[in-house]
Amino acid sequence: MRLTLRPSDFEDECGESQERFACAALGLTALAPNIFFEAEQLARVYSDRLTALGLRETSGKPRLTDCIPLILKSAAPLRVLGELTALPGTEEGARAYVSRLCWRPAVRMHPFLHLFTIVWLFGNWESFWNIVKIEFEEHPVLERLHVLDSSCWDHDAMYRRALADLWEEESRRA
Repeated sequence: MRLTLRPSDFEDECGESQERFACAALGLTALAPNIFFEAEQLARVYSDRLTALGLRETSGKPRLTDCIPLILKSAAPLRVLGELTALPGTEEGARAYVSRLCWRPAVRMHPFLHLFTIVWLFGNWESFWNIVKIEFEEHPVLERLHVLDSSCWDHDAMYRRALADLWEEESRRA
């Protein structure tokens, strides 16, 4: 008789979550440098998804009692990786994360938090990307980029300027 060792359900969940996270990372990097995510559009996509999932009240506030357990459940299989231990692991951390997601410009989040948001809210890269493409069609980025800065010929230049402004603003606070 042969004994077959079966991984635990948690190990299966870890593998699936890590695969979805990795696929999201690959999907995101495959877009560079041709696609630029504008903070306003990304925040709208996240907010709309929270609403669609019933995780936001009509006032716009997140339903923390619903969000927190979902965030912790989604983050747990990813937090086993050393690089992702900063993902929410406590109720306080989950509360701060969802508040940041809803009320602050999304661009200020670490890229890993954006990838986690994709996995948590959309389940996988494909679902996220399909919704983002619709958002891009409804609110084209390129038209607004030229209105904002006519000297901006590519998304990379605008991104570098925005990042420099953000760093300057943060250094003034310190």
